[in-house]
Amino acid sequence: MMAQASNVMLFLNLALPPGYSLIGNPLLGADERVGEVLRGVPAGTELWTWSDGSFVEARFDGGEWDQPAQRLRIGEGAFLLNPQDEPMTVTLTGGLAAGRRTNSIPAGLSMRSALHPISGRLTTDLGLKLLPLDNVYLWRDGRFEVYTYLPGDAWHPEEPRLSRGEGFFIRAEKALEWVTEVDP
Repeated sequence: MMAQASNVMLFLNLALPPGYSLIGNPLLGADERVGEVLRGVPAGTELWTWSDGSFVEARFDGGEWDQPAQRLRIGEGAFLLNPQDEPMTVTLTGGLAAGRRTNSIPAGLSMRSALHPISGRLTTDLGLKLLPLDNVYLWRDGRFEVYTYLPGDAWHPEEPRLSRGEGFFIRAEKALEWVTEVDP
């Protein structure tokens, strides 16, 4: 069933340092092609999505993306390269995905983000139900930080906290359904 967007149009500014950042698309848009989701980026910007166990690259040069059909769907994560020596702001636009939503997470390694522009602790605040020894990888200061979900609803070293519009890698032992609900 296709999700309904609320009649609220949102703008989410992502402040990105030079180099790579793991971003996510938490907004519902009619067109999820990279040229519609990521507008106004500088030449040399790269987007790396994860598909079938490998990265797929799109590069912005000459005023357009070299892979115009590539998509950044709601709930997916991606690496974005800021080619500048200074921070840049990327503005995502779209609707709030209203109602009950499910982000399907396959077994193995995948890149995901929240289905809503929210922040908080991954299980406690954002409701992701994991199995013991599933791992979450956040990109911090140019390297991955690894978080492991343990038996008894515990985390090592601690429960990861996501920012709005942040993507992450997850290695799940079994396929998961991340169910969230937002009232418009």
